[in-house]
Amino acid sequence: MYRSILLVACFAAGLFAAIAPGDSMAVRAILDANGIVGVAVSDIVDTADGRVVSLFLSSRKIHTLPHDIGGLSSLRLLALDHNELTSLPGEIDSLGELYNLSLSDNRLATLPPQLDGLSSLVVLTLDHNRFTRFPEGALTLKNLQELNMTGNGIDALPAEIAKMSGLLILHLDSNLIEEVPPEIGDLAGLQVLGLGHNQISELPPAVGALGSLAMADFSFNRLTALPRELYFCTALTDLTISGNGITEISAEVKSLRNLRFFIADSNDIVGLPAEITQCSALQKLSLADNRLAELPADIGKCTKLAVLDASINVLTGLPASITGLPALGALFLGHNRLDSLPPRIENLTGLYLETGSVRFATLDLSDNRLCGLTGTARAWADRFDPGWESKQDCTGAH
Repeated sequence: MYRSILLVACFAAGLFAAIAPGDSMAVRAILDANGIVGVAVSDIVDTADGRVVSLFLSSRKIHTLPHDIGGLSSLRLLALDHNELTSLPGEIDSLGELYNLSLSDNRLATLPPQLDGLSSLVVLTLDHNRFTRFPEGALTLKNLQELNMTGNGIDALPAEIAKMSGLLILHLDSNLIEEVPPEIGDLAGLQVLGLGHNQISELPPAVGALGSLAMADFSFNRLTALPRELYFCTALTDLTISGNGITEISAEVKSLRNLRFFIADSNDIVGLPAEITQCSALQKLSLADNRLAELPADIGKCTKLAVLDASINVLTGLPASITGLPALGALFLGHNRLDSLPPRIENLTGLYLETGSVRFATLDLSDNRLCGLTGTARAWADRFDPGWESKQDCTGAH
């Protein structure tokens, strides 16, 4: 994608020219150091005014970067994903024009301690490497906006993360992080925070200072509660807390007026506050595999709700207002204790979806106790969930 954009830009500006000899020699030195033959320099670079601005070396079995890399002073994009690098040379710090450095799926455990020469670096991708500690070198990247370190073995976040005040996107999913320092609140511009699949047992109240936070993923950690201050993050549109031990959602959830996607599967939630119906922007509410005995009586106020998943709970009934959800396109109620459906359930006519000849299951009533449905309720169930009747427990045991 990056290459296509740069090619179009260069062509439009008429910037194609012969590659500068110094740049060509530097790229060739990288190829030679890794025993790569039969590859032309022009095949793996983009240029502007004869200078190399992009270097594409992903999936080339690169195991070393020679000092010559420092000679590519006009380089803006360096793609080295899916290689065998264990270290980076200090000379990489001289790439003052570098905008995007992509190093996912290598064998890196450290970075050079000083990278402040990378003054133009905005995106750094280090997913699926071998970091066990947050790299100190990253803390010197004053202008970095996006840091991706998913799938490493990082066990802690340093308080010094506050130095990275320009971060907009931080992905640290699938690590071994146990604690989030209060200094996380100093990242005032942070918009995306990914901390899923770690070992975090508590979020600091300082998360409430993240006033720009729009997307947060805290799934599959060890949380038993959410701090009240999280609900100060009124810019949140996506909140994922699945796979924890959370037992309740605070009434303060009403503050999240911009929340569109709330994913809270696989917790121990026993009830939802009535105030959740004040989240007027809500489009997806996923509560599968909890301990819910009922849904809020006024769930019908969530008029934008398109997906509701309340499967694998202990629901014995549904609120009458559910039939007034005009945007509802998918309703999953399997593995509950429902023995009836509310009057006018047939008003939910938007559950039928087709794409060409493919029909998607958008209603699941399996493994309930719906053994006496008649009339319009039965016809409705027959239409959207054929075979539902054969998947009911009519013995009274569950």
